[in-house]
Amino acid sequence: MRNDHLGKYLNDFESLIDTPFMSLDKIEWWLLKYADFHSEITTYYRDNNIGYSPNSDLEAHPLYPLIINLHAFLDFYHFLNEITEYTRREAYFKEEIKEYQRLKASQDDPKEWLFKNLKFGLGPHPQFIADANAFGNDEMIVIHEQHDVVFYLDRKHFSAVLEFIEIFEEVVNTQQILSEQLDF
Repeated sequence: MRNDHLGKYLNDFESLIDTPFMSLDKIEWWLLKYADFHSEITTYYRDNNIGYSPNSDLEAHPLYPLIINLHAFLDFYHFLNEITEYTRREAYFKEEIKEYQRLKASQDDPKEWLFKNLKFGLGPHPQFIADANAFGNDEMIVIHEQHDVVFYLDRKHFSAVLEFIEIFEEVVNTQQILSEQLDF
């Protein structure tokens, strides 16, 4: 496995940061550029029986000195990939908002809609999504503390997901649906 990407990936990303908003196309480009390296690392982990979970504690792992930087890369890669996954789901969220509006207009019970959308409605959502709904600003601040990276995203790229989460939470609250009722 080539290690030449380890020192470069963060500098490459930081050089792409725009003001006032980070371009989602640039995030996608960065992910594409490092996709092969990501694949190499995941193959290395699989071949060496190394488990991965974001932000996990590795200090007790016997290969800690070898994998700490690889793990940091994976954390950053998955963090950025999660951002793009939300934008790719915008069409889904728009359709689900329409479906909810139809249910509401016909006064049908929204429980089935809630169950269908449980995994998206309850989260956990990335901090930038939670903050955007809490503060309602046009910009969405994205912070990756481990790498000390801060950039802003334009709220309009996430409008459907933000509206969907608001609706979902409102329906749960107004229907007084207990969390036990939502569990499968």
